[in-house]
Amino acid sequence: TAILSAQQQKVTLNLQQQVQELKAQQGTLRLLVQGEPKSVAEVAKLCNGRLVYAAGKICSVEIPATQFDTFIADERINRVEGGKRRNQLLNDTMKTVHQVNEVRNGQSPLPQGYNGSGVIVGIIDSGVDFTHPDLQDTAGKTRVLFLWDQRESVGPPSPSPFTYGVEWTKTKIDSGLCTHNDLAYYGHGTGVCGIAAGDGSSTNARDFSGVAPESKLIVVALDFAGQNSPVAVADAAAYIFAKAQALGMPCVINASVGDYYGSHDGTDLQAQLIDNLLIAQNGRSMVGAVGNAGNLPIHLSYPLTADTNLTFFVPPTSGAIYIQLWADTNNFQNGKMAVGATQHTPVYQDRDRTNFTTISQNLASTSTDTLWHTNGQRLALVQRHATIQGSAYSMEYYIIPDSVTNY
Repeated sequence: TAILSAQQQKVTLNLQQQVQELKAQQGTLRLLVQGEPKSVAEVAKLCNGRLVYAAGKICSVEIPATQFDTFIADERINRVEGGKRRNQLLNDTMKTVHQVNEVRNGQSPLPQGYNGSGVIVGIIDSGVDFTHPDLQDTAGKTRVLFLWDQRESVGPPSPSPFTYGVEWTKTKIDSGLCTHNDLAYYGHGTGVCGIAAGDGSSTNARDFSGVAPESKLIVVALDFAGQNSPVAVADAAAYIFAKAQALGMPCVINASVGDYYGSHDGTDLQAQLIDNLLIAQNGRSMVGAVGNAGNLPIHLSYPLTADTNLTFFVPPTSGAIYIQLWADTNNFQNGKMAVGATQHTPVYQDRDRTNFTTISQNLASTSTDTLWHTNGQRLALVQRHATIQGSAYSMEYYIIPDSVTNY
């Protein structure tokens, strides 16, 4: 069966799944929305929600999940993104390869050395050990000016205009009131802070200082996979840049985190919002890690041919399977896709597959197919949905298996 709706072109299948989940929980959706901020704010208010902030024509919005259908039906809403993310920690080495020492020493043709003095370094990561000597000044006071813990709910109020997490100031940290710790993710954020801004004072064995040892820090402990994760990175960037602007200081943000969903071409709304933040004021920069997934079988790519290209995978032992396909509109235009179930034990036997379908047949619609065994047993439900994002087509599959044993 197919549910055809013009509004569905604005929504991914991943987001549809989260909407259903939060509707059942009477929860709140955190969304990124493309549209005129004034108009988006009006629509959000009509839906008992609110515009949190905007950068250009990309808006961060909170609405009750039960109001989602009304929200996207409004013609003033051009495009919506959300759906839970699965952000992961990323990191690498850099100091010698990237000539940091030459910059610190003011090697010609630089007019002077640069050590981060007068600059804010923003860190979007797992958090920070603010008691580490490398991140304190000579008086033993923290160099962390602000710490927004997006995952915690116990502590000081969340920073305006956001409504989740807790915010610790330098005063509270130096007073011993801050309860945040970075151990949940094995100190990853602390390590990144050290690489970016540690002064190396904790040891005299050799120079273990970071890139900008005289800088000040603003840290966001990221909500990696919770209900705020769809907007968490963009929110973190907006928060850090706003703090730096209020202090009248230039700011560079490092985000050694990432997600393997998406087109990875900078056209998603979160990337566009961050771009808008960067161009809104001089003295801003954003740095991102390239990833740790070179050895993981999560990406597959090949050119389509006149014959049938088969990709086999063994599903997880439980839970649903979510797949994204991406291609340029010209390359994807004539591709046909199907999902099947093959029994691989004791011998390979194809049991069932969906009909082949093109990307254009799935735009602005969500369809559900059923896979059956020849003995009448239902094997899986297969949902599919297509969207256009910039110059790329995306095809999504959400597969809910009844049984994965031997398939």
